[in-house]
Amino acid sequence: MSATLGEMNKKISELARLRDQIEVVKAESSKLNSEKIKLEDEILKQLEENALSNFSGEKGMVSRVARFDVKFPKDDEVSKEALRNFLADKGYFDNMWSINHQSLNAWFKAELEAAKERGVEDFDIPGLEPTDRITIQFRRAKK
Repeated sequence: MSATLGEMNKKISELARLRDQIEVVKAESSKLNSEKIKLEDEILKQLEENALSNFSGEKGMVSRVARFDVKFPKDDEVSKEALRNFLADKGYFDNMWSINHQSLNAWFKAELEAAKERGVEDFDIPGLEPTDRITIQFRRAKK
């Protein structure tokens, strides 16, 4: 059963309408996300100013949370080469060279824990820069 050219034209028009609508929603979502990030930063600053680790409001609770991340070297060829050599020496290169940041962080944290268990205090992986950052976590109040 073949669609007529008129039906095809209607479907194409509907597709164009849906794509336009998606672009509007994406733009609104991006704007709302920017507002959310700004508000989270303000809340985090206020928690820090008041020496609070969390605060409960009528709609939920916010908590200061420490996040530990490592970043894959982007532009520094020396850091990339150092990391590449480290991974190759340890036999991880084939599985690790093109991983996403979540896998990289999980692997680094596992390696760090293993090093701590072995008593290593100055754990370092060449080319990776561990960072601590404080963010907030929001949990809605139960209804």
